[in-house]
Amino acid sequence: MDDNSGSLDTAVFDAVIEHGTAEERRELALQLAALLGAPQVSCADRAAVVPALAALAADPVREIRGDVAAALTGHETLDAAIVFSIIAGDDDIAVAFIASAKALDRSRMLSILKVGDDRRQCALAGRPDLPQDVVVALIEGACAAAVGTLIGNGSVSLRPSDFKRIYLRFGNNPAMVNRLLDIGVLPEEIRLLEVRRTAQRLHQLVRERRWMMASEAEASINETEERMFLRILLAVEDHGLERLISFMSSRDMLTPSIMLRAACGGHMTIVEQALAWLAAMPGRRVNGQSLKAIHSAARIPEDCYPVMRAAFEVAAEARRESEWPSEDQFGRRVVEAILTRQEALAPLQGAKMLDLVGQFADDRTRALANRLKGSLTAVA
Repeated sequence: MDDNSGSLDTAVFDAVIEHGTAEERRELALQLAALLGAPQVSCADRAAVVPALAALAADPVREIRGDVAAALTGHETLDAAIVFSIIAGDDDIAVAFIASAKALDRSRMLSILKVGDDRRQCALAGRPDLPQDVVVALIEGACAAAVGTLIGNGSVSLRPSDFKRIYLRFGNNPAMVNRLLDIGVLPEEIRLLEVRRTAQRLHQLVRERRWMMASEAEASINETEERMFLRILLAVEDHGLERLISFMSSRDMLTPSIMLRAACGGHMTIVEQALAWLAAMPGRRVNGQSLKAIHSAARIPEDCYPVMRAAFEVAAEARRESEWPSEDQFGRRVVEAILTRQEALAPLQGAKMLDLVGQFADDRTRALANRLKGSLTAVA
């Protein structure tokens, strides 16, 4: 610095950069980095330092390049020429700088994402200060490894829409899907979609490879799919159930069979909300008195109604008890209701109802229903 003028003598910098030893250049780099961060330095002097630091960031000696990057990591503001000189250099130096440099604002983050390789994208995805638009850009354009780093970044709270974008882009990437399914706050809609996609892939495999009889395979896959749907619904808080039921209805997932499966297991909140939604009466209370009208308005096959009615009768009794019955207890009580409270049914009608229970109840209730169905059929 010229003591008389108060301005920097940049010719000295140039001379050291061109003719100085490695140690002299390193010392200059550290001095200039400290000068750039000093609060009392004028804007003109900061601007004068930039070309020399940019040149030192690309010095032939690797240790000097690393020292420059390390010394500048904590600076709140840096000229773009210096930033991109470091980022375009050695991979490990650039990665460390990208991961923690304070001078990376959203526009520079987006530039790194656009031109950076996988390692640089991963370093960016691990930062704790990612703006939302950078998060979205990472999800939509970065490599799979970087998106995986983003998922594991505990300092970034991904929104439901972010998870949906990830699933939309990487739904065919098994490793990424497994990462998503391990996330506790993953939107349930994604879990439902993955169950459906898995079932569809299994159907296709069975058709292509002819592993088993098509009808048996279809029944087995459909049952597994519905059980998984039901498990997801059961894990949802009541306030989110209507949203999921609406989603399932829009994707043709809300079938009469899954409603019967829920009814036979005593999951009546699901049944009530599903019936009310399909009947275009969301929020309407469904009980024994309103069941017939709502069942009809929901356009559920008439054959399902007697089983539904038996389930609602058992549920009304269970609500008066101190403890709600387990799935198999509820299912056995539905079977009992069919046999003892609907005397007007002919044996074949009773057998048909028990057949429905046998298809959609838990395994123990299924065995009981099928055994009793055989007895009724024999009587008929």
